[in-house]
Amino acid sequence: VAPPHAPPSRRSREDAAPPTCRLWCVYSEGVELSKLGELQRSIPWPTAAQDMPVGRTAQPAAFWDTLVPDRRLHGTISREHFRIRASAGQGSELHAAAFGLACTSLNGVLLNSKYVAQGETKPLQHGDVIAFTASEEPTGGMRKPFIVFSFEVIRAAPPPPPDAAECRSPRAASAQLGSAPSPSPSQPLPSPSRSPPPPPPPAGDVEPLPQAPPANTVAGRWRNAGAG
Repeated sequence: VAPPHAPPSRRSREDAAPPTCRLWCVYSEGVELSKLGELQRSIPWPTAAQDMPVGRTAQPAAFWDTLVPDRRLHGTISREHFRIRASAGQGSELHAAAFGLACTSLNGVLLNSKYVAQGETKPLQHGDVIAFTASEEPTGGMRKPFIVFSFEVIRAAPPPPPDAAECRSPRAASAQLGSAPSPSPSQPLPSPSRSPPPPPPPAGDVEPLPQAPPANTVAGRWRNAGAG
């Protein structure tokens, strides 16, 4: 009989669960983010993808309409403004990858308050801040952030460990729980116990039964002949 497989260690379970990445909106001009749901203010990493495009046509139109209600600012977001790429590190899984931000827009983007121009690629780490900017004056000038995202790498929770009872063989589980031994066929089953009847009282403690009253006497005033 093949031995039961040992449950995977906690470390191997964590390594097998790659993290999830997302852009989480932390500021949007004129929008109360606390009133928005998670899907309305985050851009999740696509499933089984090595990169994530971000831009006016890369996400649903309703997403940008909610976060950027100002139509003038809305127009400064390119169809694909930038792209986040994952390059394989020591392994091919996402949890072993290194990330980078590649700007693809003429308007550029701010990464940790530093300007990244079109065609440039910068390394990206958990907690980095990415901002879309626009000039306050129609003719140009100083650019001001109007929507800001935080790049987050969130490790998925490992699956719960298997129940220890499932890892034991039936024989081991029986030995662990213990079972009452069955009686041998040659041994008779014990009869149900019964309490013995109470012993009779001693002879000296028996009270004599009263004699029947003589005829033609009053029962309430009759006494034994031996009474004084």
